[in-house]
Amino acid sequence: HFTHEEEHFARLGYPDRDAHKAEHDALANQVLEVQRKYHAGATATLSMEVMNFLKNWLIKHIQGTDKKYGPFLKEKGVA
Repeated sequence: HFTHEEEHFARLGYPDRDAHKAEHDALANQVLEVQRKYHAGATATLSMEVMNFLKNWLIKHIQGTDKKYGPFLKEKGVA
């Protein structure tokens, strides 16, 4: 998903693409860290950590950062 979005940003010249990609990278790193903890057996605290991660991703990234590019894409005839 992130790669597809970033390809559109690059092709269309989205001005905030570097900052948006940095958020994607941070989110991916968080997922890898949760995965690492899971494989290490840290299941007791992991459920709450995953819930907080998903809540943060939904509110800050999807409802925040992602909504910012809507008008740009519409202007370019994509949305």
